[in-house]
Amino acid sequence: MYLELQQRLTLALEKLTSCHVHTSTKVTSLAEKSTGWQVSYQDATNQRHQIHVDYLVNAGGYRTGTIDDFAHIPRQRMVEFKAACVTHWSQCDVQWPEVIFHGERGTPNGNGTVNTLSDGFFQLHGMTQDITLFKNGLVASNANSAQPQLDSSFKAKLQQHWSQQEIDQRTQRAINHMAQFVNKFDQATVEVENPYLVLNKFQEMIQPYVQLMCLILINAMHDLRLLKLHLHYP
Repeated sequence: MYLELQQRLTLALEKLTSCHVHTSTKVTSLAEKSTGWQVSYQDATNQRHQIHVDYLVNAGGYRTGTIDDFAHIPRQRMVEFKAACVTHWSQCDVQWPEVIFHGERGTPNGNGTVNTLSDGFFQLHGMTQDITLFKNGLVASNANSAQPQLDSSFKAKLQQHWSQQEIDQRTQRAINHMAQFVNKFDQATVEVENPYLVLNKFQEMIQPYVQLMCLILINAMHDLRLLKLHLHYP
């Protein structure tokens, strides 16, 4: 399904002469001009290029402040590092909506959230310090940079991987937390053996909506000159 969607999108983009997609590309600098923006970037082979665009959309995710710094635009931003836990409840054959159990953030009674993926897989949030939240996980920008700086331990999780022990501990705590609200949820298990299986199931669930969004974006790009850069940061 995902491959089919990717092929359809590729064929559609090839027909749009005003749309260019650059993957594995890193922005190195920005310069505002009277007629738009000059974007300097580096491709996968470390070759440097420049391109002029009429408009620049900052969509750098949690690194959005980095683009603000390139553009010399002061911003007040906050970034929070949080965890979501994927579990498998094989005994459940009911399709759940998203359910939120309210509680006080940062306490042992922090709110819990259940999101259904499919086939008994659930994504859990527990707004406690030992499940979803982290000490010093919430950071803010400062006068010198619009990019909030996460602790190096959080960056390692984002760029490399989590330890298996921490995955097991936080996910089991999430299961125990949710079992307070949902009868028999303590039957759920930590699901880390095959993360690609979970991802594929999630893709199957959202595929119709992704396809619709892609079509809307393609239609919107007919009359615009846009540059889409997939940002990679050192």
